[in-house]
Amino acid sequence: MKFEIKNRWSGELIFSIETDNWRLAIEAAIKAEANLSEANLSKADLSWSNLSEADLSEANLSKANLSWSNLSKANLSWSNLSEADLSEADLSKANLSEANLSKANLSKANLSWSNLSEADLSKANLSEANLSKANLSWSNLSEADLSKADLRPIKHDVWGVLLYARAEVPFLRAALAEGRVDGSVYRGECACLCGTLAKAKGLDTGEELPFANPSSLAERFFLAIRKGDTPDKSPAAKLALEWVDEFLALTA
Repeated sequence: MKFEIKNRWSGELIFSIETDNWRLAIEAAIKAEANLSEANLSKADLSWSNLSEADLSEANLSKANLSWSNLSKANLSWSNLSEADLSEADLSKANLSEANLSKANLSKANLSWSNLSEADLSKANLSEANLSKANLSWSNLSEADLSKADLRPIKHDVWGVLLYARAEVPFLRAALAEGRVDGSVYRGECACLCGTLAKAKGLDTGEELPFANPSSLAERFFLAIRKGDTPDKSPAAKLALEWVDEFLALTA
């Protein structure tokens, strides 16, 4: 059977081969060093493929089957992965910045150390996914399923911050519950983690706190929380509130 990979925008032929399935076709294209950025691979069955370190930036992989695939260190920035099946895929250290992952199935996927900054994860299934040390800054997690996702490193980093400001934690809790957190700014009516704690201390900005670190896992996670994001609307705000409540229970 002949498989053709074309540019998603121009329709120009990128690579073609006579083979048995899409997995063999894509692996042959990578071996041939074909330029797969902007490739149209929508609905392709690429399950169990070895796409490690592949450049698939801006590719159309909507509704593609990438389950069990090795996508470690792959460049998937700006790619369209909406409704794609990435269950149990290895996406460790992959670049998924600004990718469209809306409604994608990422259950049990390994996303450790991946870059998900500004990615659209709305309605994505991230149940039991490994998100340890993933960069979730500015990502859209609205209606995403984060049940049993591994976020322990982020959670522990949040707790580390709270230990420095135990008296201000109830203020933070109220701000999260009322949608008065905005992870993108250090000061103002709604501010990030350290910005909110600073406000509780009567300080002008989170930068005044000696333990503030805008690059920390905690602050990068809080970037997923925007003004008006109450726990019933935002999975990130809901998780943050749960971590705060657990912290308060443990330190009571």
